[in-house]
Amino acid sequence: MSTHKIIFVGDANVGKTTYITKIRNNQFDYKYLATMAVEVHQLKVGVGNDYWNIWDCAGDDQLKGFSNEYYSQAKGALIFCDITNIKSIINLYSWVKKIRKIVNNIHIVIVATHCDEHDINNPLDKNVKTLNKLSKSLNIKIVIISSLDNTNLYLPITC
Repeated sequence: MSTHKIIFVGDANVGKTTYITKIRNNQFDYKYLATMAVEVHQLKVGVGNDYWNIWDCAGDDQLKGFSNEYYSQAKGALIFCDITNIKSIINLYSWVKKIRKIVNNIHIVIVATHCDEHDINNPLDKNVKTLNKLSKSLNIKIVIISSLDNTNLYLPITC
């Protein structure tokens, strides 16, 4: 069995835990419950004996705990933002910088949530333009998802 540590990070209330619950249990929870420090979940990926240990890290500064230690030895990172919240998109720069400072050669994918609440096909939309600019400047793939209606739900874990 091979196990890989993957960190899920991003601002508070962007849908990290909701995403994990959806891909693990096929359930969508409408209520928000903040993650305290970190929660670790195991997820079988692909065929064979490959597993991810997903470290669901708190997004709220007051609840983060020892986040630098949580990131160490991670093989990958999914950094979450809310496509309807420009602040969470702008904060992606800080998340990427922090992760790259702690872990060398880590594979990063940005996951933009809540596409069911936003017109992502409008190229003039400020949030979409900012997200695309960020993707190009950081050379990081972005996947836009909805845990509510399953849009691109499994794409982030296959990148």
